[in-house]
Amino acid sequence: MRLKKIYKSIRDFIIRFFNPTLTGTITLFVFGLATYLLLPLYNTVVDNTIVIYTDKYFNNTVELSAVYVIIIILSGVYLCRELLKVRYYSIRWSYIYSLFGVIVIWAYYRFINRVWHFENLFESVISYVDLLVLLGLAIIICAIIVNIKIYRRRYCRKNVNAVHEQENDEEEFLSLISDAPIKNVEYDNFSRNVFAVTLSKVVMELDVQNCSYSLAVTAPWGHGKTSFINLFEKAFENQPVIVVNFTPWLLNPDASITKAFYMLLANYLMGINRRIANLIKKYLDILDAKLNYGISNILDNESLNSIQDNISKSLKKLDERIVIIIDDIDRLSSEEILEVFRIIRGSANFSNVVFVSCFDKKYIEEALHDSSEALKKTYIEKFFQLEFSLPQYDKNGLRTNATNFAENWLKTRPEDLEIFKEYIKPSGSFFGSQDVMDYFDNPRQLLRWLNNLSMTYSALKGECHIGDLADIEFLKLLYPSIYHLISTEFDTYFIIEGGYLKLWNSKKSKKKYDWMPDNNKDIYESEAYNNLVGCSV
Repeated sequence: MRLKKIYKSIRDFIIRFFNPTLTGTITLFVFGLATYLLLPLYNTVVDNTIVIYTDKYFNNTVELSAVYVIIIILSGVYLCRELLKVRYYSIRWSYIYSLFGVIVIWAYYRFINRVWHFENLFESVISYVDLLVLLGLAIIICAIIVNIKIYRRRYCRKNVNAVHEQENDEEEFLSLISDAPIKNVEYDNFSRNVFAVTLSKVVMELDVQNCSYSLAVTAPWGHGKTSFINLFEKAFENQPVIVVNFTPWLLNPDASITKAFYMLLANYLMGINRRIANLIKKYLDILDAKLNYGISNILDNESLNSIQDNISKSLKKLDERIVIIIDDIDRLSSEEILEVFRIIRGSANFSNVVFVSCFDKKYIEEALHDSSEALKKTYIEKFFQLEFSLPQYDKNGLRTNATNFAENWLKTRPEDLEIFKEYIKPSGSFFGSQDVMDYFDNPRQLLRWLNNLSMTYSALKGECHIGDLADIEFLKLLYPSIYHLISTEFDTYFIIEGGYLKLWNSKKSKKKYDWMPDNNKDIYESEAYNNLVGCSV
C-alpha cells in the first residue's frame, strides 16, 4: 500500500511537472528514432562540410582559443541571466528535449563512435565543441530551474486554494455561508456564466486594430460583480487573450494609481514581448514627470505621442488580444475614480487592447457629482463605448440557494427543515404579507439573513418555531428600527390573546401613533409595516 502511494505521488509529479501529452511523446519518440536511423547520413554531411572547411581554414592558436573561451563565457552568463529572469511562463519542454538530443549526439561521437578528431583548447583534453556542450547544459539547467519555480508557484497557489476550500467546508459545517466570490462555473447558480461567455465573444469580435475599446459592466452592491469577473476571465481560457487584472482599491492609499497600472501592464508583457514592456515603462517615465513635476512642453508631448504610436504599432503585431479588467472602482474616492478614467482615456490609442470596468453606476455618478456639480451623470459615458448591466437575479435561483443551505444546516432536524422549506416557498410569507424572496434583490442580502438565522437558531433550537424565528430575523434585517423598539419595549407592543402573542397593544394606546417616535413615523406608515399589524408571531 505504501509503495502504491509512493508510485502515485511520483506519477502525479511527472504529469504535473513535465506535462507530457500523447502528441509530444510520439514526437519525441519519432525524433529519437529518426536521429538513430540517420546517423550514417549525419556522418556524410559533416565530413563533406564541417570537416573539409575546418581542415582547410581552421588554425588552432592560443589567441583564437582565448577569444573563443571569452565568447562562450559571456554568452553563457547572458543567456542564463535572461532565462532566470523569466517569471510568468515556463520554458517549453520540447526545446529542452531538442537541446538535450543534440548533446546526446555529441556524446555518441565524442566517446563511442570516434570517427572525428575534436580540436583541443590550449593543448588540454577539452575541445572547442565541449565548451559549446557545457553552454548547452547550462541553458538546460537554467530552463529546468525556471520550470521548477513556475511549477512551485502554480501548485502552491492550488494548495492555498485547496486550504480555502477546506475552510469553506468547515464554514458550511458551522452552518454559515461564505460571501467569497465564486471562481468556477459549477458554483454558478444564477446563470451568470451565460452572460460571461456572451460578453467574451463580444470582446473577441471588437475591432481594436487602430485603438483600444472600453466596456462598462454595471450592477448595484451585492449583485456579484467580482464573481462575474472570475467567470468572464475563465471564458477566455484556450483563447489568444492576455487577461490583466487591475484592482486599484487594493493599492496603498498613497500610491499612484497611474504608475501602478502601467507598471502592472509592463510586468504582464515582459515575458511576452520585452520591447513593448520597455516602451510602456518609458511612456510611464515621461507621464510621471509631467504629473509629478509639472514638466509640460511641446517636446515632451511629441515624445509621449511618439511612444504611444510605437506601443500601438507593437501591440498590433501581437498574436494575443489584451483584455484589462478593472474591478472595485466603486470603492474609490472621487479623485481616484477620475484617475482611473484618465488611464482609460490615456490608453485610447493602444491597439489590440480592451478595457472592461465593473462598478456600481449609481455610486460612481453620485460620487463624481458630489465632488463637482459640473460633472453630470452623463460624464462617465465619455469613457465607455459600450455599457452592459448584469441581469437581475432570478427569485427561484435565490430560493434554490436558501433550500440548499437549509438542507445542510438543518439535516439533523428534519421537522424544522420541512417547515423552513414551506416558509420559503412562493406560497409561504413574511408575517403573512408576501413571498419571502420578494424582499431580496441579490444573494448578499439573502446570505446575511440566512447566516443570522442560522446563528440564532443554533442557540435556540428546540425552544422556538423556525418560521417565527425567520420572521424575527427578517424584521431585524429589513426594519431594524422596529425590531429595536419591539425588543426594548416588549410589553408595550404585544398582548397575549388566545395563547398567542399579538403585535399592536390597543389597550395601552389611545390613538394610532401615540407610542411612535416622530422620526420613525414614515417607517410605520409604510405598507410593509401595516401588513405586520395584527399578525401572530
